[in-house]
Amino acid sequence: MSRKHLFAIVVLLGAAAIAGLLALTRTTAAATQVSSARIAAKSRALDQLEASLRRSLAQHPPALPDARSTGSSATRTVYVPSTAVPPGADELEVEHGDDAHEHGDENAHPDDGPDD
Repeated sequence: MSRKHLFAIVVLLGAAAIAGLLALTRTTAAATQVSSARIAAKSRALDQLEASLRRSLAQHPPALPDARSTGSSATRTVYVPSTAVPPGADELEVEHGDDAHEHGDENAHPDDGPDD
């Protein structure tokens, strides 16, 4: 490739990079300004709504529940653990202590004895 062609390619790539950066900065600046104005407007609207809710609450406070009515209509859940034996539990074999060695437990090792 000749030097003329290489120089033209480098100049075009540089111009494209500069144009891209310029477009990026303009887009970012415009989006920031629009977002700031939109946030300020939403904040004012929320402040007005909060003020109206506070005025409404001050004029009409919420009614407290009657103590007599809450006792009869309140649902109460009490957890009671089950003492029932699950089906098939009597078929399970349970090995205790050294009995595992006597029954030929496949996981038992001769070195599994009591520690001295």
